Amino acid sequence: MNHAQRTVFFALNSSAFDKTAHGAMDDKVRLLKKYPRVRISITGNCDDRGTEAYNMALGDRRAAAAKDYLVAHRIAADRIDTASNGSSQPVAKGDTEADWTKNRNDQFSVIMPTTAQ
Repeated sequence: MNHAQRTVFFALNSSAFDKTAHGAMDDKVRLLKKYPRVRISITGNCDDRGTEAYNMALGDRRAAAAKDYLVAHRIAADRIDTASNGSSQPVAKGDTEADWTKNRNDQFSVIMPTTAQ
């Protein structure tokens, strides 16, 4: 697995990183420092418990937490886009704790620079 693209997972109703998430985020910092023209998009996701409005806001907080981590490690904020899917795009479709755990995440996408830059 490419560690720079690992998904970061969250506890229920949380946007705080655990130790595993810190390792994944540190991998992203190294990647972004190595490739200073690359931009990324971070999308926060939630399980399907809670209202749509709550999940959209929580997804925003999760994406913002990842962006804040990267900015605190000297990655320019203008290289990072954030969004929230709330609970609209689950990774796992079931209603078990294992499924919900998979759906509480930040997903990262690389936005390649244009050749005109």
